[in-house]
Amino acid sequence: MLPVLLLLVWSFSKGWLWPGMWAAVQLGQVKTINWAKFCAGAGEARRSPFLQSHGAFHFLLDYVPRWHWMTRPGGLIQFQPFVPKQHGERVLRTLIERCQQAGMVPYLGVLKRHRPDPFLMTHAVDGYSLAMDLCVSMRAHRRQALWRLCQELAEIVLTAGGRFYYAKDAVLLASLEGVVTGHPAHRGVRGVYYAENWEDAQGFSPYIYYGVKDELDQWRSAVTKYEFVGGKISSFPYLEYYEALATVRGAVSGGPGGHRCLAP
Repeated sequence: MLPVLLLLVWSFSKGWLWPGMWAAVQLGQVKTINWAKFCAGAGEARRSPFLQSHGAFHFLLDYVPRWHWMTRPGGLIQFQPFVPKQHGERVLRTLIERCQQAGMVPYLGVLKRHRPDPFLMTHAVDGYSLAMDLCVSMRAHRRQALWRLCQELAEIVLTAGGRFYYAKDAVLLASLEGVVTGHPAHRGVRGVYYAENWEDAQGFSPYIYYGVKDELDQWRSAVTKYEFVGGKISSFPYLEYYEALATVRGAVSGGPGGHRCLAP
């Protein structure tokens, strides 16, 4: 019974950590918490190595229930650039310095080492990324200042040959409301399309074809990296099937190497 009571007390106390975190963010005292954590690291270094779960290691904020409430009422955004290793130290240092100069210091930063991959629309580089969580103010002028800062940081990253993960981006020019460029804004979902595959072909009635002849070699190089294509998972000849399908659909659509999609 005692272990259960202790667990309940621990869970309850942990659930009320977020007000202190909110106060630290609002009063600009995250640096004090970082200093305390740094000092505590000396004691941790003297401890024996210990195992930690995957979730606890990668999602440290989830240790605190409702941790995201500490950014109320404006919420937060994450700015995460991917920078080639030859420019990593200079660029990431510049980004942090600019945040400090602007008075918009991230309350959390996560540095990661990355390797390149063969995928078509990849954000990976042979280098580093720095995920910086920034609080969003409810005051209009502070919000606009944050967007301008992020755009300035993005220019620094892009100039150095860096990249961004588009699925998480909300601060590049084409993502911001009110920004006028020579290109259409990439905002919102304009349509949903389903590519043909052999697993659920029943009832599939295509009427949109997209030519992929010029991309087939790159697609082949990327898809052969997967185990299922090499026959390690299934004996089905995926690669031969899709290559033949591209030829057939290309003939049906009037052009070589076509591929078809269905729009609902």
